[in-house]
This record gives sequence, C-alpha cells and structure tokens, in this order.
Amino acid sequence: MQEFAQIIKKLKLPYDVIMHTLGKVLQELRKQKNISKQQLCKRTNFNQGYIYRLENDIINPSIQNLELYCKAIEVPLWQVILYTDRIRERDNNYKISLSDF
Repeated sequence: MQEFAQIIKKLKLPYDVIMHTLGKVLQELRKQKNISKQQLCKRTNFNQGYIYRLENDIINPSIQNLELYCKAIEVPLWQVILYTDRIRERDNNYKISLSDF
C-alpha cells in the first residue's frame, strides 16, 4: 500500500479522496468491459468477498492487487487513477466512460 500512496503523492492527487472512490471506478470499468465478478475471480485468483470489499471501498488494495485487477479488466492503472481524480474534480454523479481517453 505504501507504494500506491507514493504514486498518488507524486501525482499531487488527494490520497484520501482517491481511495474513497477507487472501488467504484474499478467496478464501473469492469462492468463497461462486460466482465462478471466470476470472470474477474478466475483472472485474478481473488475471491468474490475480496472483490466486493474492494469495489465498495471497504478495503484498500495493495499496489500488486490493484495492478492485477487493472490487468484483468484491461485498463491501465494510470487510467484508473485519472478516472478517479476526474470524479473528484466534477462530482460523484460523473459517469465514467472508456471513451474519455
């Protein structure tokens, strides 16, 4: 987790805000890619409980797990971070779209 915190800090993004919206961003991107939780479990070896907690911002992932999740949904980590920051900049009603980039 320390590594991820350092990345966020270097990008000058508000760590606490990013971490409170990260899970929702991951969930929305997974759904846009039409990847079910079951498929994600197979691709990552995460169990469904872990995915639920991650996508509902109950837990913060390690950088390794975040990278694994991003690889499984075929979205670069940097893009996930930028999506998360865009939500913060606009408002919580901002809808994520893969066409944003």
